[in-house]
Amino acid sequence: MKYFNLLIILTLINQNLICQKNDKYGYSLSENINCNNLILKENLFNQEINMNLKVNNQKDFWTQKAIPTFMITMGVGIASIWIMDITSGEFSGQGNFFQWKNDGGEYLWPHICAEYLTAIGLVTGGVGLFKQKRWAVSLSYISLGALTYTSLNSLGWTFVEKERYGYAVPMIIGLTGSIISIKILISKDLKR
Repeated sequence: MKYFNLLIILTLINQNLICQKNDKYGYSLSENINCNNLILKENLFNQEINMNLKVNNQKDFWTQKAIPTFMITMGVGIASIWIMDITSGEFSGQGNFFQWKNDGGEYLWPHICAEYLTAIGLVTGGVGLFKQKRWAVSLSYISLGALTYTSLNSLGWTFVEKERYGYAVPMIIGLTGSIISIKILISKDLKR
């Protein structure tokens, strides 16, 4: 079918060149009318091809716009929250990065590294989905799974103290959005 379409296009281009020669050398009116009809048909054919290409190349709203935007926003948000916490001096009296501990006495560096890996995965996967890269779907599953875990896990400490309630909103958005995004990606994968 592709070769047939190519043959038609080449034929129309060739006939169009002949028509241009007819106009240049002043052939009869009837020949020019036939050439004009041919040019009109060629233009309609090209418009039809362009419309088919636009339909076939239309971006899927969920997998190429909404989910990537959500992922990038959440990734930047996670990184930003940790940057604010670290630069605020909250851990300044605890020594170097590997000595920082939370209120329960647990080391924070594994948690912070996991949060940043999640953020990097979300941003990278989101950009990949925007650009329609094959690897982006796999990375998005992993990153959205990590976001689901970190959002659910972090909800526990947000409800311990009233001053942390503000953190619950992005955690709930992250949890809900990641579950919905994974469901949509799976349903799109099953249709392929």
